[in-house]
Amino acid sequence: MPQELAPFYFLDNTVNILLVDDDPKIVELLRKTLGMLTVFNIRVADTTRKAASLLESPDRFHSCIFDLGLSDVDNDEFYLLKNFYRHTSFIVLTGATSATKGFLAGQYGAMG
Repeated sequence: MPQELAPFYFLDNTVNILLVDDDPKIVELLRKTLGMLTVFNIRVADTTRKAASLLESPDRFHSCIFDLGLSDVDNDEFYLLKNFYRHTSFIVLTGATSATKGFLAGQYGAMG
């Protein structure tokens, strides 16, 4: 008897998500949460530089979920937004309580 396929199996790993955070606990939480849906193909970077390299690759990322506090490129925590918002959607995670940072993230293309 043929093995039964899950509904919508043909969508497995079709949505590429990039998680960018230097906190392994946050990455693991997001990976477990998103990993419950087999549609997501999840990649991880723990620095802005690694994330930029992935975003510059031929792989298309449908969304990037990232920690706003990372600033290892040009000492600019908005670097990814400024340089890649035209190519992917961004969801910003941050522990900052600054309304200005939230406003700037939106101005640079983050989804609210």
